[in-house]
Amino acid sequence: MKKIIVIGNSPAGVKACELIRQNDQSCDITLFSLDGTYPSVRQLFPGLIGKSIKEDKALYHPVNFYKDNKINVILERKLSKINFKKKKVNTEEKDQLDYDVLLITSTGETQWPDIKGTARIGVFALNGITDVKNIMSHLSLTDTVLVQTNSVLGLQTAVSLQKQGKEVILIIPSQWPLDQLVDQQMAEIIVHGLGERGLRMITDNSITEILGDTETKAVRLKNGKVLATQMVIFSDLGHGLKMFQNSELSLDQGIRVNENFRTNVEDVYALGEIACINNLPARYGHLNLQQLEREGLIVSRLITNQGNALESTITTTSFTLGDLSVHVLGQYRIDPDIKQFLIEHPQEKTSPTNHSRKVFKKIFIKNDTLSQAVLINADQDFEQCYQLIKNQSNINSFLDQNAVAVNWSTEQNFVTNNISDPLLDSSSALNR
Repeated sequence: MKKIIVIGNSPAGVKACELIRQNDQSCDITLFSLDGTYPSVRQLFPGLIGKSIKEDKALYHPVNFYKDNKINVILERKLSKINFKKKKVNTEEKDQLDYDVLLITSTGETQWPDIKGTARIGVFALNGITDVKNIMSHLSLTDTVLVQTNSVLGLQTAVSLQKQGKEVILIIPSQWPLDQLVDQQMAEIIVHGLGERGLRMITDNSITEILGDTETKAVRLKNGKVLATQMVIFSDLGHGLKMFQNSELSLDQGIRVNENFRTNVEDVYALGEIACINNLPARYGHLNLQQLEREGLIVSRLITNQGNALESTITTTSFTLGDLSVHVLGQYRIDPDIKQFLIEHPQEKTSPTNHSRKVFKKIFIKNDTLSQAVLINADQDFEQCYQLIKNQSNINSFLDQNAVAVNWSTEQNFVTNNISDPLLDSSSALNR
């Protein structure tokens, strides 16, 4: 009987378990949660913070799913060591479990930034439901929250905190928010929409020190500015790798894997945010549920000897930020052969001053076919754009439908109709 152990509570590992069980009723599957909770969906954490959903709705599967699928979930054990040569997992409670296949999706530890003050009261990560509970228990003592982020998760968390009556300041380490997802032009539109909500954003900056005695009182930024706050949230932190430092595993910001999520150690896979694919950076905070589930599918097929041949899929990310509805189809990349069009529908403006209700479509075209699309407040165009990318159909009919609203745009010449935001604080190009 094959013994499979999953370490961590990412949906990627749970999806792999689910699909393995469908193909093998006899194997033994054990999941170490590491943080004392059942696996959850991080994208739902802002809803928990905003009190629009309850904790059980943030779980990836109901608790009875694990019993029904004969998955042994261990909630109250801490790992002490993994012996990869002998294929044994050891816990601090002196348990020892054998495995034939090991899947690693997280470690239960947080990799804090190398700055002073992260141990102060009021400093939080956003890696699990336990973090969310700690944030919510501290909110009554908090007037101002700083969220350092470059992910959808962080931006949505900021909106949820503002709904709780908190002053929120976003700290964006890169030149524009969501720079792994959208280009600068579309980021400006999103920034303006958040600015209309009163959210202040500081780009191209980061926290270098958290000030206070035992409790958080302020932060110092890279540019030297000091901001008063009682709470700091880092939404995109990685997993601590201490337990693997002296092991055979090849490490970077996460665990190095190939395109099939195999590590350099036989019968050991790493998937989800902890995986660094082909030496690319780890993707902490940037994977959606669709991507995590696909990784689980790939690994499950390899473990059950079904091969890794899968139909290619289109990566899509959909989210809301207050009144903004955003869909990203395809993978953002800079390519000199890609033409870009910004489409704005002025007839759909509800107010000359309410930018968040305008409709924007950014399309990326190569060889007369659609390679990527970013839709803001244009839900009705999602399916058409998806099919255009999937089928590699000629884009001309779509352009004809939108011809009255098309503006030509290139990577060097952004057309944003003079979007400006007095709440934006940055030394980057966003503050033009």
